[in-house]
Amino acid sequence: MGVNFSAVFHNTLSSAGMYQLCDDLNNATKFPTLQKFSEEVVKNNPHLNNIWKWSYFSFEHSVTNTIEEKLEADGYIELDGPGGFDLLFNRHIVELSSFTRWSPFLKNLVHRHEMRMICYEIASYMGKTKAIYMGDNYCASDYVYDNNTMEEYKQFLIKRFGSSKESIDDLYIDLGDSWDSIGYFEDHFHDLKMMNGKSNISK
Repeated sequence: MGVNFSAVFHNTLSSAGMYQLCDDLNNATKFPTLQKFSEEVVKNNPHLNNIWKWSYFSFEHSVTNTIEEKLEADGYIELDGPGGFDLLFNRHIVELSSFTRWSPFLKNLVHRHEMRMICYEIASYMGKTKAIYMGDNYCASDYVYDNNTMEEYKQFLIKRFGSSKESIDDLYIDLGDSWDSIGYFEDHFHDLKMMNGKSNISK
C-alpha cells in the first residue's frame, strides 16, 4: 500500500503566531526531534527543501503576499518544510504530512516513537496536546481545504469509523501476505507528558 503518515492538530495560532512558528521551526530549538529527523532525510536526499517557508501561490488569485491574504483568498495555506515534511493550515486545524510511510509508523516501535515525539512537539506548541493519526489515503487534507474545525473533522471520523482505536497497534490489520489499516487513533500523549514531567492530562 502506498500510504503515507498523516496527523491533524488544532490550529490555535493567529497570523502573527504562524509567522513565529515558521521562525521557530527554522531555529529548531523548540522542535529538536523534528529537526534531527528532517536533517537525516535531507542528508540522504539533498534535492529536498532544507528550510521551512510559506507558499503564497493561489490557484484562484495568482500570488498572495501574506498569510492573511492567502487564508482570505483560499481558506488554507501550506508551510513547506525540509525532509518532505509539510504543514497545511486552515484557521482551525493543521495537518502534518510527510514522505514517511504509514506502515513503518504502525509496525516499527522506534520509528513510531520518533513520529509521536515530532507530533508531541507540534501539539505542545499549539497548546492543545492532541493529534489524530490516519493514513493519508483517507485525505485529511480535504477537511483542511474545506475549512473544517477539529470538532467537525472528528464528527466525520466518528460517523465513518466509530470511536478512536484503543491503541496505534489496533490500526494495523495483518492479512497474511498483505496488510490493511482502517480507522484512526487520537493521541493525547499521556506517556510523553509523563516523560517530560507534565502532570496535566490535556488542554
